Amino acid sequence: MTRESLLILLGIGLALSPFLALPYTWLMVLIPVLAAAVVVIGITLRHKRSRESSRSEAVAPPPYEAPEL
Repeated sequence: MTRESLLILLGIGLALSPFLALPYTWLMVLIPVLAAAVVVIGITLRHKRSRESSRSEAVAPPPYEAPEL
């Protein structure tokens, strides 16, 4: 399962958790845990994207220069 799909599932779980008829004490633990997981996965995805973009900038070929006539 990719991080993106895990993030979507955690978001759905977080959105539906108040409607699952769980005891209030369970919700007091479940909601912060799900929210923390969403934040951590979001940070790792952002870090991965920034690292990939910096690599692509470093490997980019030099701009084309027309030959002199």
